[in-house]
Amino acid sequence: MNKLKDYWRRWCLCYHENGFRYTVNKTITRIKAKLKNKKLAKNSAAPQPKKSSAKPSAPSGLSRFPSNPSSLNVGFKIEGGIGDYVIAANYIYKFKQKYGIPAMSIDVFYTRGQEAAMGILGTELADGNFLLDGKIREEDLYRRYDLFIRLSRYPVFVNRNPKKFQMFQPELITYTQALEKFKWKYSRFFESGANYDGQAAMISQIHNVKRIQQGDIDGLLGIKEEYEFPINVRENAEEYLREYGLQPDKYILVVASADARYGGASNNKVWPEIYLNQVLRQLKAEYPEYKLVLTGDNPIRETPLDVDIDLSGKTNFEDVKIIVKNALLLISNEGGMVHLRHALTDRKSLVVFGPTDDFFYGYSNNINIRSSVCKNACEWFNKDWFRTCCNPDRKACMWSVTPGVVMNEINNFFKEMDSNE
Repeated sequence: MNKLKDYWRRWCLCYHENGFRYTVNKTITRIKAKLKNKKLAKNSAAPQPKKSSAKPSAPSGLSRFPSNPSSLNVGFKIEGGIGDYVIAANYIYKFKQKYGIPAMSIDVFYTRGQEAAMGILGTELADGNFLLDGKIREEDLYRRYDLFIRLSRYPVFVNRNPKKFQMFQPELITYTQALEKFKWKYSRFFESGANYDGQAAMISQIHNVKRIQQGDIDGLLGIKEEYEFPINVRENAEEYLREYGLQPDKYILVVASADARYGGASNNKVWPEIYLNQVLRQLKAEYPEYKLVLTGDNPIRETPLDVDIDLSGKTNFEDVKIIVKNALLLISNEGGMVHLRHALTDRKSLVVFGPTDDFFYGYSNNINIRSSVCKNACEWFNKDWFRTCCNPDRKACMWSVTPGVVMNEINNFFKEMDSNE
């Protein structure tokens, strides 16, 4: 009876949010899928062996993740790149603040970027951090937790145990219902991978929500623009910087690449190298007391960048945190390093925006530059948006942000800094 009531509630919710035709079609599709699965199971059924008194063993590899019946076991799987990991860590931190109890155990899983994931998550946020190497079925993993949430742009639970919620943390019942309602309302965001990320960003803008807050459904976790989770940076920062002749606030950091999965330095988000080099030369001429440092991946470039120190591909993630945190200014396209810097320090970044939206991805304390040549951001307008511009004038949004515009903002930055001294 309880299952029937729950199904009726969900059906009514779907009808209210999406209309009669959509709800009926969705219901028919699910019924057909269940009937097909039952038929396949019946046809493949074999005579059952005699039952053994021994307890069934856990699927191979799952013994590393014991399910403790005396605690509330919560698992998270975080997805994406460095910026997504930074935002996910803050989400989990706020989740713990709101729903954490002494009897709660938390594990975090990821599928790539182990060094970055460990450098961001640290050892205090969760009881365990694990790389999923494909050797275990994720569905089996989910079932070992009383609550398991996959977190990309939005959180979605893939397993829950309301009985354990009632015993340990009843507020999680309301929280998972809110996640379920959101998924029903915006089901397309969960069915097509990243293809709807651009549309999801537009909806967030309508509600005055930034990327860092995007996963906070109904504002239940109270996530603000300010980053709250304390990402650890090792203590010998100044000693490390001295190895390269650097001091805190005496160098300007440059990032000129994007996620290698999406084109790297050729990504449409990256400001043209010829423009960047003009700015770098002007910086050397007008502010020679500051060294110019390049970090990030080590992509193949048509033109070398005119920096004093090139650390591309020469640092580990612990080094990167030191370099990003202690720079006087970060000059970058929109990407993971901007989110990491926002998490580590209140120092400014100058960010040149193109196909991604400056309000949604930008932070209020930064210098966010975007041309008006394209009225709207075009992220995920097509599947190849990071390589193929939908504007006939390729990368018009980036080419129209001239070196003069950027240099003017940099000069204003130094004037403001001088006036505050």
